[in-house]
Order: sequence, then structure tokens, then C-alpha cells
Amino acid sequence: MNIVNAKCPACGKVISVDCRKDASICKECGEPFITAKGIEEYNKSINTENNIDPHMKTLFDLGVQAFYGKNYNEAYSYFLSASQFNSRQAQIILYKGLTAGYLSKLDQRACYLRLAETRAAIDIVFKNNNLFSQLDKQTINQFVYQTILLVNVVCNSAQNLYVPGYREMDNIKMVWTTLEEGYDTLTLLGSYFRAIFPGECTAEQKELIKTTYSLSSSILARLMDERIYSVDWGWRSGLGQRNKIRHPNYKELLSIKNTLDADAKRYFPDFIPKS
Repeated sequence: MNIVNAKCPACGKVISVDCRKDASICKECGEPFITAKGIEEYNKSINTENNIDPHMKTLFDLGVQAFYGKNYNEAYSYFLSASQFNSRQAQIILYKGLTAGYLSKLDQRACYLRLAETRAAIDIVFKNNNLFSQLDKQTINQFVYQTILLVNVVCNSAQNLYVPGYREMDNIKMVWTTLEEGYDTLTLLGSYFRAIFPGECTAEQKELIKTTYSLSSSILARLMDERIYSVDWGWRSGLGQRNKIRHPNYKELLSIKNTLDADAKRYFPDFIPKS
């Protein structure tokens, strides 16, 4: 192939050139340059972007070991250090975002969620062709699987903290907020994953998509659950009125769930909606 990429030494723009020619003119700035020099500059920039520093690799590998050992504070520290060598490494960005999600903190009155960082990592890598091209299909599958696990763990943690009849409404709001963020994370992940492998899914990828549907359906069902809280009649009286409440967007959630379940059924006839 005679047409290749080159980087203009004058303005730094990447342009297409004919490698058979000794000299070329930049289409961006109009400056002439030696073709071989422009090609060399382009290759150098690509190698720099994708270069894996041995120290960075060591930090990343240690982070992965800590991550799978469920030592998320240590893992996050390693990924953060590795990113300082090269902030444009796709796997570091993804694992750092994934680990941040596991560092979410929940209690009965509040939640400090970091799933937004997980979604940001997905957006950064999956939207950028230069970053995304660093990943092979198996790496993508593994990341999708780990993200599904993360959302399941965080949502279950919130669900387990719910206390029926608890005096504070914050208890219910904590559950709602966590489930909503979990659903948003799965929706973003699913939209990218389906777009990446349209019509060419392996059995493993199909199973991941089906699992994403199933967990999303389950989260929506839990968001629509009727929950109970109480209002005290007096300080330390031990008496109170138990009230039932549904999510304020119940009807909208029901519509979303019906659409999602029907969509899942079209792709997977054996899919069973969660209730």
C-alpha cells in the first residue's frame, strides 16, 4: 500500500502521503517536508502513545493482583501510580474506574458511590478509537464481566442495608440512588457492548449480554418495590405509623422495564423477566 500516514514536522498534523515520493506538502499548513521524515515522526508518536514502560507494567500487574485479591484500596493506588507513566493506556483507565466502583461506601443513611468513575472510564475508552484499539476481544469480555459483578455487588449491598419500617426516609433514598446508578452503569456498558459486536457475538458475548439484561431487569424490579418507613409519634415512644411508599417515577420505571424485558425476549427467547 503506497498511501500511508505521516506527521507534518511543521504543524504536527497527521496526513496521508505517498511513500514513493521523496517530498510531500502538508495539506494543513502548506509546508513542504521530506516524506520519510514525516513517516518517521508519525511512527514515533504512535510508539510513544502505546509504549509500555516496564515500571508501569509492574505497577499495573500488582494492581491486577490486588484487585482480584479484593484489596481494592491497594489496587487503586497501583493503578493510579501506573497511570502517571502513561495516562493513555486503556486497561489502566478501565481497571482504575472499575476499582473506584468497589470503593463505594454505603450505610443506612447515606451512600458515597463511585460508579460514576466506572462509567467515565467506559466512556473514555470505548469512545476513543486509539484507546479502544489497544484492547482485544477477550480483554473487553473480561471487563464487561467484571463490571456486571461490580454492579451486582454494590446494588446487593444497598438492598441488604434496607430496613423495613426504619424511621429515616434516607434509608430508602440510599437504596434508590444506588440501584439507579447501577442501572445507569449497565445501560451505558450494554449500549457500547452491543454496538461493538453487532451480529458477530460469540457464545461468551451473548451470555454477557443476556446477563446484563437479567441484572438490569432485576434492578428495575427492585426500584419498583413498595418500601416501608415509619414516623415516630413521640421521642423514644417506640410507637409510630408505618407508611408504604413507591419510587416517585414508578410508572416510568415500569414502562422502561417492560420495554427492556420485551427487547431481551426478542434476542433470547428463554429469557425470564425478573419480578
